[in-house]
Amino acid sequence: MVSFLLALLGLAAALVYYFLCNGGSDSKGKYPPAPRLALPFIGHLHLLGAKPHVTFLRWSQKHGKIFSAQLGQYKVLVINGHKEIQLVLNDSRITGRPQFPLLETLTNGPNGIQNNRTESWNDLRRFTLHNLKGLGIGRGLQSLNIQSEIAHLQGNLSKARGPVDIKTAVLEAMGSSVWEIVAGQRLEDEFVLRTLRNIGRCVNKIGVATYFPHWSTPLLVPVWKELALLSGHLAEFQHKQIEDHVKSLDPEHPRDFIDLFIMDSTLRKQDLVSVMNEFLIGGCLPTAWTLAWAILYLSVNPDVQDGLQEEIDSVLGSTQPTMEARPKMPLAIAVLMETLRKSSFFPLGVFHSTTEDMTLFDFQIPKDTIICANLYSAHHDVEVWTDPDNFRPSRFIAPDGNGGKKLLRNEASIPFSTGKRSCVGELMAKELLFLYLTSLFQKFTFRLSNEAEITRDIESRGGFLSLPPDFNVVVTER
Repeated sequence: MVSFLLALLGLAAALVYYFLCNGGSDSKGKYPPAPRLALPFIGHLHLLGAKPHVTFLRWSQKHGKIFSAQLGQYKVLVINGHKEIQLVLNDSRITGRPQFPLLETLTNGPNGIQNNRTESWNDLRRFTLHNLKGLGIGRGLQSLNIQSEIAHLQGNLSKARGPVDIKTAVLEAMGSSVWEIVAGQRLEDEFVLRTLRNIGRCVNKIGVATYFPHWSTPLLVPVWKELALLSGHLAEFQHKQIEDHVKSLDPEHPRDFIDLFIMDSTLRKQDLVSVMNEFLIGGCLPTAWTLAWAILYLSVNPDVQDGLQEEIDSVLGSTQPTMEARPKMPLAIAVLMETLRKSSFFPLGVFHSTTEDMTLFDFQIPKDTIICANLYSAHHDVEVWTDPDNFRPSRFIAPDGNGGKKLLRNEASIPFSTGKRSCVGELMAKELLFLYLTSLFQKFTFRLSNEAEITRDIESRGGFLSLPPDFNVVVTER
């Protein structure tokens, strides 16, 4: 009898949950509408498919650019369209962070900048931006260190015989470039590099299960455990690096970001570990895979690759690329902007939350509401881009009136997000991408090893991130 009553109570609770999840469409003027067919416990997750960002864009055409969705245990407000996203993410009342197990696993708890739910995130962000600039990021002062790592990569590519797994090659090089800024040394630990690759794989495999407690998805429990183990390995590596820096610190001559952080007595050690993880996981992985996307797009669009190399030859000749040359190379920048737009590596960005009750687009939004900005919708809006599925860097180029070319900016291009909690590593990523792209295509031509494997209609892998598909390239010295 008790078991029967408990079953009835469970069914009643599930039905209440179901009707609550499906009630959004009827809450006119109060809360944004939601798609129908939400199910108990999982909400709308069964409808998202392999690429939630694409589904959200499709739903926005029916329910409006602002709608709600039940993602597992979380009720989420989804924002589509570049104007709407910029308005929302630049609102000071939408700077909170929700609590997601995946992010806390990756960033050593609710510490650091990106996943920090206390007011200390702002101080850490200012500190990081200030000291990255002090270390020369955005001013070209890190070019020599970066070029040293690029030369190492170029040497490896020159020795290659046969097709090259370019994704792995650029990840290892980019990891060392980022680590040079953070810790003043190359990242040569193969175990750490392998850990980074595996973390990226796990994050994408977990996908929408991010929105569940880790124990509630039995099929993915092994992946969660592997991710926790990998993150633990990375944290051990970070702690060892900090200890070594403390022992060898010379306050008169700080060497790198770790030294500068240690010297500030107002900052916590656990935040340093988290920020170091953000550099490696949130900085190295996206930047490396964005470069891999660029190489892939250019490999299947040889006319664009030829144009890029013509600009490189005209502006640089055989001289080493530097940030000083960047303003003279609009096509190189346009290639990177188009790569960031089309690939939309982190299509849903990092989720925000409201810090107080508020009115948004005439809807009443309570405190702690989770906000999802669909950056993919801004980058694939037909009304803005006309042919968003095509790789066409020329959309960012216009005549300068003097027989040359100039760069066109588009406010709908927001690959690093926008607002107070936009990507703190934007300047670093842009510098790395420019120097790597121009250096590699100055020396090499890239072609797919098997044209039949990947057509011009390139699809990303489904999942939490827009990862490039597996591909190999034939590298030819120019």
